[in-house]
Order: sequence, then structure tokens, then C-alpha cells
Amino acid sequence: MSINVVLITQGLSRVVNPIHTSSCNLVGIVEDAPRHHNTSLKYKLTQFLKNIYFSLQGVKSLKQFSKYNNIPYFFFRKNEETSLKKWLTSLNVDVIVVYGMSKLLKPIIFEIPKYGTINLHPSYLPEYPGRNPWFWIYANTDLNPGVTLHYIDKGEDTGDIIYQERYQMRLGMESPDMQDIAIGNVGVGLIIKALNELIQKGELPRKRQDKSKIYPKAYQIETNKNIIDWNTWSIERIWHLLRGTQLWYNPIEQPKGVFKGQRWQVLHFKKSKIDNKPGQVIRSGKIYYLTTKEGKIFLKPTFSITNLIRFIFKND
Repeated sequence: MSINVVLITQGLSRVVNPIHTSSCNLVGIVEDAPRHHNTSLKYKLTQFLKNIYFSLQGVKSLKQFSKYNNIPYFFFRKNEETSLKKWLTSLNVDVIVVYGMSKLLKPIIFEIPKYGTINLHPSYLPEYPGRNPWFWIYANTDLNPGVTLHYIDKGEDTGDIIYQERYQMRLGMESPDMQDIAIGNVGVGLIIKALNELIQKGELPRKRQDKSKIYPKAYQIETNKNIIDWNTWSIERIWHLLRGTQLWYNPIEQPKGVFKGQRWQVLHFKKSKIDNKPGQVIRSGKIYYLTTKEGKIFLKPTFSITNLIRFIFKND
């Protein structure tokens, strides 16, 4: 038996190529519009410059990937469910696979496929339900998190579980390396396992989520909101959070001067006695470090064309 699959994701995520090269028929790709998406001239120009930069780096967009492989493509903006429903119906889709969305799917969409709509969530549900489990896994120094493949229902990450698996994370592991394991290895494995099971048996296992304990929502946090308790958190916990989330989280004073608008690269830490108040960024010659109650976390200013573009248009 063969099954027709539609993938909903954002950008050229880690699940795209494995699904494309699997034994199923990838008959459509839906790119979910990012949360900040709009049609303003500033946004369009920013995206245009970013696309030029990524093209020079040899990075394809999801739209380019779809076109190159002759896969129908749909850019899914807010309040376009009617158009998406019509498009999906024309593809005779058997199952929709979701990874990474900025909004909840409505029944008008997730009830279309014969075998339902399944979602890959980067936590061991019911732990860390919500939009940003990555951040809270780092904030809690959870070194044994997991990944869950589940059915989508009307709630947020509340559907029946198909498969789930935990993995080990080392202290200070940066998010791209962690996601290579969590999604590129474990998550992709769960998706392919499910698709193969549908091909062979025409059904998937279902297990209700354990509702005996209520877990807090892994809500989206503002990039500059500081949740660190400088008086109680260990240097290891602060370092782990800042190093792991350094690509998007900036609760400490950011680079100045010629590096204004850029980000810190979080290096190593050293336990030592400090004279300054915890939470301060100190420069000593060419060396930068962040003070904690137990010592120093060393920093290095980095340059990114993407961050430069964001800074220019943020302050125009």
C-alpha cells in the first residue's frame, strides 16, 4: 500500500528531506507563515536581503526545494484555512505531518486526511506543552528531555500519543547540536516509523496523555526577558541556558560599539571570586565576561549579516 503525505513546516527543517526520500508519496508541502509575517515594505525588503545572503551561502528555501522536486507548495498565512482546505482536498491526502507551526490547526484542516494529522512535538508530552519547549528545557537544565509524535486535536499538544522517546543532552550543548539529535535523529525516526506502519498496517497506536499531573505551558518568551535569578542559580545553570539559547535569547547587556546590534557567543565558564554584582557584562582589555555569584562566563562578540539587517530595520 502507498500513502499520500502532506508536510506542514516552517523553512527547510530537519524533517523535510527524510520524508521526501521515504517510501511514502510526498504530494504537497505547506510552509506555515512565521508569527511575525506581514506584507509591509520593511518586512519584504528584510526577507529579500536575507534570501540573497542565504542563496550566496548555498541554502535553499522550502519553496525552492518544492519547486526543484516538483512538489506542490502552499504558503499558509493566517485566516487562509478555506483556501488551504481546497488545496489539500485536491491532493487526496492520506495523512498530514506537522513539525513547527506558529498557530494551531483548526478541525477544518486536521480532519481532512483519512489517517488524521500527526504532529512532532519537541518534548516528552505531557511535559512542556506549548510553543517553546526548547527554551524551558534549557532553563530547567533538563538533560533527559524527549520528543513526541501525537495526533492533533482541538487542544494545544493534547492529542493522543503515537510514539515518544527520550534522549540524553550534555550540559552546555548548543541548540543546533541538540536539535540534530532531538529532531534529526529521534524525531525523524519516529515520523518514518509511523509512516511505514501506516503503509504496512493502515493504522497507528494511540495512547491518551496522562492527565494526572498538570505541567506548565512552555510559553513563548520575549527574547530580552530575564528569568535568571542571579542570587540562587548556579553558574552551570546560567551557562547552560545562555549557551544553549544564544542564537535567540539575549537577557543580558548586548555588545556595544562596532558590534552594536550583534550577539554574544557564549564560551566557557570559570568558578572564581568576583567583586562585581552578578549579571553584569565586564570588559577587561580584549576579554569580555558575565559575572555570576560563583564566577565568570566568558563571552565573545560575533558578527552576523542577518542580525545586522534586523538591527538596521529595527532602528530605521
